[in-house]
Amino acid sequence: MRLHSITSQVRTPQPNTTCRQCGTLFYIRPGRVAAGEGKFCSHLCYWAYWRSATTFAERFWSHVAQSETCWVWTLSCEKAGYGQFQRNGAVDKAHRIAYELTYGPIPNGMCVLHTCDNPPCCNPAHLFTGTHTDNMRDMIRKGRERHQPGVAQSQAKLTDAKVVDIRARYRPWTVPYRMLAEEYDVCIAVIRDVVKCKKWTHVL
Repeated sequence: MRLHSITSQVRTPQPNTTCRQCGTLFYIRPGRVAAGEGKFCSHLCYWAYWRSATTFAERFWSHVAQSETCWVWTLSCEKAGYGQFQRNGAVDKAHRIAYELTYGPIPNGMCVLHTCDNPPCCNPAHLFTGTHTDNMRDMIRKGRERHQPGVAQSQAKLTDAKVVDIRARYRPWTVPYRMLAEEYDVCIAVIRDVVKCKKWTHVL
């Protein structure tokens, strides 16, 4: 009897909000409504509304804080500091997207580099294309190699410049993993992970 009386006192909250996307009535705590939340009944409706209401470029630039100098990415960033944004079902670097939206497709095999040396910056005026070698030379010339994630590890035997050289030289039959491992004094597994970009992912 006691359990029955307690259960009977539990009431299902009545819907108090209409979803902007699908029109479904749903319940949301009044406090969240007062805070400007609770406009959609689910994440699916939120993303459907967002995609239909704006273009990809508008969605992207809405997450960039523009200023007279660097335009800083305001969403999530990877360990190296570069912004991340989802495009066509995959995550891409924000500064690369910013470059493409402004100047067009990035040539095959080219990197997008910063003149400002500020990874989260998406200001097109601060971006230019270059090869992996150009990227490494620019990094070494500016003295940034010691700050990179791979080199920062006290036991690291490789450097960014060596990683670029390994990836460029590797050939399955003529320059295999074993040869490179002996030359750079690391194990074969390290060379394999470097070549497949499973390690030293900031060197792209």
